Amino acid sequence: MQLGYSGVISTVVAGLICGNYGAKRGMAPSVRLAVNTFWEYIGFALNSLVFLLVGLTIRLPDLLRIWSLVIAAYVAITIARGAVICSMGALLSRSPAPWG
Repeated sequence: MQLGYSGVISTVVAGLICGNYGAKRGMAPSVRLAVNTFWEYIGFALNSLVFLLVGLTIRLPDLLRIWSLVIAAYVAITIARGAVICSMGALLSRSPAPWG
């Protein structure tokens, strides 16, 4: 029987549901802490590997050739981040604090 859903997404969702249910029901708090710490470390290591591989694929002469675009992108991203932080700060300062 075909339902027309993605098998990959279904597997991920099933893993998340079973993992969350299993962690709450079948793991002691110390085991749950150890498992979470392990997966955080794995995530950090894989993220570092991705950045390392990206860095190895960039050739310096190509990067130097488009240095003005790199600086323009950096400035644009910095301005956008500043705008988001300032606007969210303004919105949050108007909302009532949850602790007082």
